[in-house]
Amino acid sequence: MTTQIKVSLLLTAGIALVGCDKSFEDYGDLEYVEDDSMQLADRDDDEDGEWLEASGVVAPETIDNHAPCGEQTLLTVHATSGATYVFCGLGDGMTGVLEELPADGRADSLIDLYATPTELLHAVTPEDEKVPSEIVTAVERGELDPGVAPAEVLEVGISQPPVPVATGYCSDVPGFNSKYGWLNSFLPFIEEFVADQSACENHIWYTTQSYPWGAHQRTASSYQVYAEYGSAPWSGACAAKEHVLSCDGVTLFEALKKEDSDSSWSTSLSYWVSEGSVATWKMYANSAKSCAGTADRDNMRFTGNSEPGAYHYYKTIFVKWMDGCQ
Repeated sequence: MTTQIKVSLLLTAGIALVGCDKSFEDYGDLEYVEDDSMQLADRDDDEDGEWLEASGVVAPETIDNHAPCGEQTLLTVHATSGATYVFCGLGDGMTGVLEELPADGRADSLIDLYATPTELLHAVTPEDEKVPSEIVTAVERGELDPGVAPAEVLEVGISQPPVPVATGYCSDVPGFNSKYGWLNSFLPFIEEFVADQSACENHIWYTTQSYPWGAHQRTASSYQVYAEYGSAPWSGACAAKEHVLSCDGVTLFEALKKEDSDSSWSTSLSYWVSEGSVATWKMYANSAKSCAGTADRDNMRFTGNSEPGAYHYYKTIFVKWMDGCQ
């Protein structure tokens, strides 16, 4: 007997609830049907959603994450805690930071604790390592000076071994939802823009739960928030953030932006998340990190595609704008 599984989304003012009450193990013996709702390769590129399988995604024999932002990659730091940080000069005064943490809890997230990427760089660089001054300056400025571009991406520190499968890092879904949900992740993110978000009218969309998927895609303009009218596409976002936990294999985590509907998508990040690790990436539409109603907004998109046999959990927030902040 062939069984099809359909995913329903309940969209409310700023909140997305995934309508599914099954665990990954519940899907183990199902016979999958090749249709557009389940095969990523067959869908329209602008279709958002979640799929049990990421068709056609095969991880390379050797994972190469040395330049996940392409030519904009500045350096990779392997912290003594076991965490990995990739710093990318995105131009226009913006520096992106990819944080990858072992899911076993041996390393705490630091990506929201420091006011600037430069402060974070100094905090995570091992004491016995020295980052060249031109790279530090590039992290401050969001780009390298044309005359000092290095021959290859700098890598400092020693990469830690992956988390053993036996640790059960993917079994604590409530813990993942809590650690990377509203109180511990999304609220600190919003407070990058305002001192007291309770004094604002928030126009945000975020996922409240997480379930195991082979593939997902989330685009800011696909989701309507309070005070947005008409039909999709709706507005882009001033800022966005996503976490991806990869299980039973690696997951390709990508972030894309475009300034307006006539522009093409530009890939900011393309990173293979290690088995048993959580990766985090944040995007901003302007270097001032302003989310005022009059601030710039870009359309922003996150995708996750797990290799065959693997799956992932994810958490996403899009901040569109904030009004009435004191």
